[in-house]
Amino acid sequence: MSTRAEPPLRVAALGFGPAGAALGGTVDFTLREGRILAVLGANGAGKTTLFRTLFGAIAPVCGTVQWAGVAVGSLAPAELARCAAWVPQSPGAGFDFSVFDYVLLGRLGRAGVLSAPGQADRDIAREAIADLGIEALATRRLSRLSGGERQLAAIARALAQQARVLVLDEPTASLDLSNQARVLDRLALLAASGPAILFSTHEPNHALQVAHDALLLRRGDEARFGSVDELIRPEALEWAYSVAVEAAYTADGSMVVARRSQRGLAR
Repeated sequence: MSTRAEPPLRVAALGFGPAGAALGGTVDFTLREGRILAVLGANGAGKTTLFRTLFGAIAPVCGTVQWAGVAVGSLAPAELARCAAWVPQSPGAGFDFSVFDYVLLGRLGRAGVLSAPGQADRDIAREAIADLGIEALATRRLSRLSGGERQLAAIARALAQQARVLVLDEPTASLDLSNQARVLDRLALLAASGPAILFSTHEPNHALQVAHDALLLRRGDEARFGSVDELIRPEALEWAYSVAVEAAYTADGSMVVARRSQRGLAR
């Protein structure tokens, strides 16, 4: 493995898609500690396919993916677990674990499936639970959690890996406003403490709230990468989603975006 001087994730001239056929143009970006990158695009644009390519589950059509300076195809599973932790859109488990035991599973990716967790691993799991503010859930079974609580437990499990990057596939999907805010607030706090965060979303306003950079995908076209201030704008979102978008400003001056209302249509 290379030193921590290397950025946690570097993607260069990456073409990606199923069965060796690229969904669009190539993608280039570098993700560093403390930064949050939001990936947006319409259904079918390739957000999940991109994530699977980053983890080596799908071979690139062209280009490179480097975690901490090492090509993803050269990393053993335990090495990749030190580089990146994955939080799926609908986290679950084959068994009805307690939250603590579920978070402790995050340590297995580093130690190996045949290694029993030690006291140090248990301490790290407790710290991850505390970092997410869910200590009261530690003994509760996964089946007794709300959607937002389960999402926070999955993020705590990813934190227990102590990876340099957290990758989350639509972490606020199907959550109510309260739990969306809870998850987004925690992601912002986590990034401020060091790890890099990469997440996909269909909500441009979530990118505006917490992300530093954005990657816009559109099937059949070159991706667009840049700062949130540059890309989460009506014209860029109209390009990505093929729908009219308008911006407004809240009382504190924050911008929000929404689909432009179709005034004059019959109701």
